[in-house]
Amino acid sequence: ADASSDGSINLLGLSVTAQARAVFCMAVAMACHYLSYSLARPTTLALFTSSTAGFAHSPGAFPLAMACISPTSLLLLFIYTNMLDAKGPRKALRGTTLMCSLVLSTAAGLVAYLSKSDSTSNTWMVRTVVGALFVYRESYVQLLTSQYWSFICSTLTPSQGSTWFAPISGLTSVTSATAGLLVKTVIDSVGLTGAVAMAGVVLLFSILAAEQAYAISETHGFNPAAEHFAKKKKENESTTPIVKQNMISKATALFARVPT
Repeated sequence: ADASSDGSINLLGLSVTAQARAVFCMAVAMACHYLSYSLARPTTLALFTSSTAGFAHSPGAFPLAMACISPTSLLLLFIYTNMLDAKGPRKALRGTTLMCSLVLSTAAGLVAYLSKSDSTSNTWMVRTVVGALFVYRESYVQLLTSQYWSFICSTLTPSQGSTWFAPISGLTSVTSATAGLLVKTVIDSVGLTGAVAMAGVVLLFSILAAEQAYAISETHGFNPAAEHFAKKKKENESTTPIVKQNMISKATALFARVPT
């Protein structure tokens, strides 16, 4: 592929702009996220409802877990907004994705290790980890999704967005459907905890794709993070008080970027 001065490359006779390549990389990152989530969702649910590691005999466990999702989502949002303020959108996406990957993989390892013993104390520790994992998995999905879409919406013009949002959404649907078809095979091969750990590993590929998207945007001068840092610089240099957005306002702005 030959590169031009504006960042476009010639690929099989087609001119592919730098913006298109960055958006494609971020779409791949989001597809990996949905692939991971589609592996984690049925496996964490199976663990939660199992009679050995979960709460099959505790009818009140599911409503309690569902009630914990909103507070957990708010906690994750608080962590994200602090990362965003301190490090910018690129490092915030990297940090929150890595956090999700580590939580999935670590929880899977703990459940697998603790399940080797039949002691009462281990049984309750397993159930605690399984319950926390179920709540966490339900809580993080929209936070990551919104960050991918935020980059894409900042990179594409409104007219480009109307053309490409549907294919991008289709890519995530295809990966989710593929994961759904593979879940049984994966569980048969590595077990429930192995499938959860695999979901954590897949998120690492999402980080790589997102980093490539930001690298392209930074190289060719359309990095969406530049707006964030310009605003921060203006706030620091201003001699008049600037009203900062609270967490709710930031959440509303972030989630409003997601196409509906």
